[in-house]
Amino acid sequence: MISFNTEFTHCAKRWLLSAGLLASAISAAIAEGSVHLVWSPVTDTNVVGVQIYYGAASYEYSHVVSAGLASEVTIYGLRDGFEYFFAALSDYADGLQSDFSPEVSGYISAPNKSANTFGDVSGAYNGLFFATNQVRSAGAFSLFVNGRGAYSGYLQTGGARASFGGQLDPWCQANNLIRGANNHSLALRFHIGNNGPGQLIGQIWDGAMISGVTAGRAWSNTRTAPAPFAGRYTCVLPGQGSDPSSPQGYGFATAQITTRGLAMLAGTLADGTHVSQSAPVSEEGTWPFYAPLYGGGSVMSLLTFTNRESDDFNGIMTWIKPAMSNTRYYPAGFANQSQMIGSTYNVPSPSTQPVLNLPNTSIAFTGGDLGSGFANAISIGPSSRVTNHSSNSLSMTFSTPNGTFRGTVVDPVNNRLLPFNGVTFQKNVSGYGVLFGTDQSSSVLFGSAFSLLSPVITTDLSDQSILRGRNAIFPLNVSGLPPLSYRWFSNGAAVTGAAESSLTISNALNTGTYQAIVANAYGSATSRLANLLVGIPPQTLGVLQSNRCITLRMQGTPGFGYVLQAATNLTTPIDWQNVLTNLADSDGIWSFIETNVLSAPNKFFRVAAP
Repeated sequence: MISFNTEFTHCAKRWLLSAGLLASAISAAIAEGSVHLVWSPVTDTNVVGVQIYYGAASYEYSHVVSAGLASEVTIYGLRDGFEYFFAALSDYADGLQSDFSPEVSGYISAPNKSANTFGDVSGAYNGLFFATNQVRSAGAFSLFVNGRGAYSGYLQTGGARASFGGQLDPWCQANNLIRGANNHSLALRFHIGNNGPGQLIGQIWDGAMISGVTAGRAWSNTRTAPAPFAGRYTCVLPGQGSDPSSPQGYGFATAQITTRGLAMLAGTLADGTHVSQSAPVSEEGTWPFYAPLYGGGSVMSLLTFTNRESDDFNGIMTWIKPAMSNTRYYPAGFANQSQMIGSTYNVPSPSTQPVLNLPNTSIAFTGGDLGSGFANAISIGPSSRVTNHSSNSLSMTFSTPNGTFRGTVVDPVNNRLLPFNGVTFQKNVSGYGVLFGTDQSSSVLFGSAFSLLSPVITTDLSDQSILRGRNAIFPLNVSGLPPLSYRWFSNGAAVTGAAESSLTISNALNTGTYQAIVANAYGSATSRLANLLVGIPPQTLGVLQSNRCITLRMQGTPGFGYVLQAATNLTTPIDWQNVLTNLADSDGIWSFIETNVLSAPNKFFRVAAP
């Protein structure tokens, strides 16, 4: 780290710097990406702070650091191989600033990397690229760097790949111009190690849009250190809930991570499309999952192994299907995002043990062609045998080597025999799957996943304040499978006849609390306890006026928010403008002070209730 023993002397609001100090600054070089500047303490009592400006070009400053009244500062984050220029100015108590001091400069030396010193960044890097808010501009990134810094790789979008290669510069950076499809050029820039060891970040520019690139170095296998996340997994690739234009079932897959850190997945999406993929998992435990589909679509997710309470890996999944007139399910296409999750899978041992500990549960078939659907009571017994306890027929078997299940069920409404399949999810003792109807998919859920069908309050009740005698409305927004039933409570007692998604209190006279419970066949949700404050109109207590201010005092309801309004004249129609809302104190006193009334235009005030 370089230290500039520079003395900044202030005179007539200008900084003076000797030529000898400037020469000393230029001759000193560092390679640690930081610089330490030192100057004599500021003695002018009118100075309230020192600002240090700097940049990579003389008198073109791109950054500023506030040093306060200190006499030294360390600036970090400087880029190796560049000369930086520094100048200072002082801030004065009257808001003015001094001129810039003469510049000092320093060169941040480049690392001395020879052709054989790239071993710390060598390896295979795999990741994804995508543009913010542009899920269709996305794909897979793959790169290999050898110990001499030479690299080669490719970008993949859909079924098309574009290759590139080159040599890393001493800062482990690279720029490439890549020839893509239809002779379309892409500019790629990346940097290895700046975001942590084994991490690559970059950007792709296609002339109109920038896509971010993120990749991690693949796990380096040794016999003494196998990949810590190696094992069997079951995966859930969800559809889009209750949207009838998108799949509503749960796609599923099985996966295996080898001791070398290679992830291999195969499964079925919620529109019936088969999907498979393999990619190395990074040293940091990320899996770049990308699979081109439909000749112009894809499914992708940057999965992270986190060992959360409800899953072992997860990531936001982007699933794009273009319009396809020749497909049975969802020919209009879609672009969905949902949470992809995975669970470790352990084969039951001994084999007489059930694949899931669910001696009594229900399996629900909902959404898609089934609408609100139906549920069957089942039990999973020894050797993972399933017993149906409902009147409509159901047959179901588990494949214990990989954790999948399949079966058939009779729709109790039309007596149709419907096939279904899916996977177990041992992490949260559940099952997720899909049932394919005429032209839509339906969800299959059992175990703790059954709770996903319960109503969810999307906009809860909020507190309200109204004047006595007015009406109050409490709306409740809920998502969930119909039919939904509502119960409302006032001060803990049920409100007779209240069974809608909102509650209206007509001619409200008393303060109270309100709450709702919404339910369907699969569960219920309870709203927060909302307060209704019923207030009285404000009554004037007094108006006090002095030479410079006016004070208004009103009597109202404690805690009630009264609104101060103002107008410049009383010509009808009067243009009352809201000024502020104040709460009455615990004694019901509301007050407001208007200052500088002599210099302000004439105003008329009133206090109103909201």
